Amino acid sequence: MVLSKYKFPPSLTQLSLTNAELKYDPLPALEKLPHLRVLKLKQSLYSGRKLACAGFGGFLQLKILRPKSMFWVEEWTMRAGAMP
Repeated sequence: MVLSKYKFPPSLTQLSLTNAELKYDPLPALEKLPHLRVLKLKQSLYSGRKLACAGFGGFLQLKILRPKSMFWVEEWTMRAGAMP
């Protein structure tokens, strides 16, 4: 599954991803969801080792970010303004 091609409903407020084994970093697609308030990222989410929050204006409504069992992450880059 390529998350950037998947059409999430724009009104989505909560999302939990686990065992998705995505090939690409899911954060660039997820940060564009305008009403996302709760994001849970769990084991075997992504086959890569790096995550990045691209920049200003993403995750505008995010209140809860819960990474769990993400021992595979070696680097998580978060640019200024990436998460209010």
